Amino acid sequence: MVPVDAVSANLPLQLTSFIGREREIAEIKRLLDTTRLLTLTGSGGAGKTRLAVQVASQLTEHYDYGTWFVDLAPLNDSTLVPQAIASVFDLHESTDTPLTAVLTNYLRSKNLLLVLDNCEHLIEACAQIADTLLRGCPNLSILATSREPLSIAGESTFRVPSLSLPDSPNATIELLRQFEAIRLFIERASAADHDFKMTNQNAATVAQICQRLDGMPLAIELAAVRVRSLAVDQIAARLANRFSLLTGGSRSAPTRQQTLCGAIDWSYDLLSEQERELFQRLAVFAGGWTLEAVEQVCDRSFTVVDTLRSLVDKSLVVVEQKDSDLRYRFLETVRQYAHEKLVESGAAQAVRNRHLNYFIDLAEKSEWSLLGGVDQIKSLQRWEMEHDNLRTALAWSVENNETEAGLRLAATVRWFWLARSHFSEGREWLQKFMKRNGSVSPLVRAKALEAATWIESFVGNYVDARQLGEECLALYRQVNNKIGIAWALGVLGNMARDTADYSRARALYEESLALGREIGNDLVVIWALGFLGDVIFLQGNYAEARQLYDESLAIGKKIGDRWSRVAFLESLAEIAQFFQHDYERAAALYNESLTLGRKLGETLNVSASLIGLGDIALSQDDYKQAAAFYTQSLRMNWERANKRGLAECLGGFARLALATGQGERLARLDGAAKAMRELIGAGTYHFRGAENAKTTAKARAQLGEATFKKAWEEGRKMTLEQAIEFTLSDPVSESAIPIAPHDPNALTTREVEVLRLVAHGLSDAEVAEKLVISVRTVNTHLSSIYGKLGVKSRSAATRYALDHKLV
Repeated sequence: MVPVDAVSANLPLQLTSFIGREREIAEIKRLLDTTRLLTLTGSGGAGKTRLAVQVASQLTEHYDYGTWFVDLAPLNDSTLVPQAIASVFDLHESTDTPLTAVLTNYLRSKNLLLVLDNCEHLIEACAQIADTLLRGCPNLSILATSREPLSIAGESTFRVPSLSLPDSPNATIELLRQFEAIRLFIERASAADHDFKMTNQNAATVAQICQRLDGMPLAIELAAVRVRSLAVDQIAARLANRFSLLTGGSRSAPTRQQTLCGAIDWSYDLLSEQERELFQRLAVFAGGWTLEAVEQVCDRSFTVVDTLRSLVDKSLVVVEQKDSDLRYRFLETVRQYAHEKLVESGAAQAVRNRHLNYFIDLAEKSEWSLLGGVDQIKSLQRWEMEHDNLRTALAWSVENNETEAGLRLAATVRWFWLARSHFSEGREWLQKFMKRNGSVSPLVRAKALEAATWIESFVGNYVDARQLGEECLALYRQVNNKIGIAWALGVLGNMARDTADYSRARALYEESLALGREIGNDLVVIWALGFLGDVIFLQGNYAEARQLYDESLAIGKKIGDRWSRVAFLESLAEIAQFFQHDYERAAALYNESLTLGRKLGETLNVSASLIGLGDIALSQDDYKQAAAFYTQSLRMNWERANKRGLAECLGGFARLALATGQGERLARLDGAAKAMRELIGAGTYHFRGAENAKTTAKARAQLGEATFKKAWEEGRKMTLEQAIEFTLSDPVSESAIPIAPHDPNALTTREVEVLRLVAHGLSDAEVAEKLVISVRTVNTHLSSIYGKLGVKSRSAATRYALDHKLV
């Protein structure tokens, strides 16, 4: 080794290209201008070493005596750390001066950057030598890489993030190539197999591989070299067993980086017994966890807070700020590793049982706040975050034949399924448990039947819903559960209302209302009043209906309820629109309902408000805007399999067809809507029916009876998919901009923040860092933004932001 005075760096030469990381490099350089010790932290395989070397190579000229690299990975004796550093500068211990003092004396006057790579297994020794050198050498800066911080005075840390990933694997090739993870895969795959190319056929699979590997550079590189023997779809299919797949790294690489398992083994072997035990048990969580959940699910024979913090410091657990709370999660690759260790430990069944019981308890504590009240949004957001944990707990109930426990959980979160429109998923879980043999208490079964009834009624499956509802009501009466009876009466009333059996609906609602008042349950009273207002409205008594809605809204306001407000503001808007012909007031009410509903994540009333706004736009001859509203509603109902909502959307498009001189199109759409209503046993609301009768009469007059009937019958014969495809083929709706005129008010404050940052060109990871939220949360916000704006890409969302002066 030659003296430092003769050369300015000893950085290892890199044999492969460096991909991306421009923002990280800029930030690290900025931090090195303000701190003398910067530690790059991150999980194994995150690319800490490669990033440190890249930064150091760009800073060689910045330091008078250059940049110097010390590889600590081969050492297994902490006393050898000073010697490893000294050997870089060709320094040796003298008989009368300790090696640390020799180093300090040598570096005291030199302005240079020292890179200490892989400190985590010698953390105490690295911390000690770094502290000594920094105190004694005022012009020295140290850039360290470690899976945990050195934790000494003056240290700054920079967590190396995953490589940037696309929001969706279905983006265009041009868009996918902008993301670092995709570029790395392409580069390494092309090096492994010169014939490899990313094409329209394999692009989505490449993106999916990178997403499932969390954008982890080592994992992506190991996956990419597999193109020598496997097609990309075969690689993707084998990722469930990724530790046996992702082997065979470069023989020149350190052993720990030749396999994915080896990278995590290196961290796991450094853990204490308590840390290993907690690490294993955390694998039971899916999608993250809270501290409270860990304390309940994991054995508390040791201090969970301190042990969890240690796993965070060692870069095995990711911590994220969620509003005022902290939430923790594994990268998926780390979670799979931890799960294998949990199974090996023999504790998996006991931990999974505790996980199930914790989420049953959480569901029962939050059951009514999911329906309404001041904590509703908070409860809904919590369960959205816990959605993967909910699925995991339910899946374990199936696997372990815990029928009653699974049914209890699936039924208790029924308001979550409904408020967030997870209709298909809620139905699927409930059906799985209700079809199984096993003893279930009458109350649990009644609640499950109630949940299933609500779901089927929400999507317009009235035949099944009525049968389930009658059984539910009988069981609730059998166990004398008055609150259950009240809700069963309410949902049965809704089906009677929607099938035009108004007298029966009114009787059911009145009984529900009386029960709600008897037991003093505000939520039952609020909804029963509003539902009763609906049926009285449909019977033509608008003044009495308004009084009932107003009473319901007043109680709702008193207890801070939002969902009922979304529903009954939309009802008031219909009165203003159809019977007072006050379109300005109707639009204001629809928009208020729409905004509140979107904040809740509700779709049933939101889609109805969109139809109402479409009708108002149509009455003002704004055909493109009407089409935009109808299209948003149609897509929303299609995604949720809401046949009743779809029939209403077809009616809207039929009215649009007549207004734009397309009589035959109206006839087909009217026929399709009629067939859909007959299929589910639904009638037409009388105010819509009168309107529809006028439009069809005009079309008959324009076309003649024979032509109209022929087109109408063609519409009746369409499948649901054909009807939707035909509806969206309308040139008016294709050319419309599918957003509401009052947007971006429809976006939440956080969504506007995300949209602005995306429009400025920030990646998901950068948006997450800027807003102190997770990348997963950014993806959730973007999905919501795309849905609300009716766009499919970042570029389209950016155009919207620019057009509406959000940036």
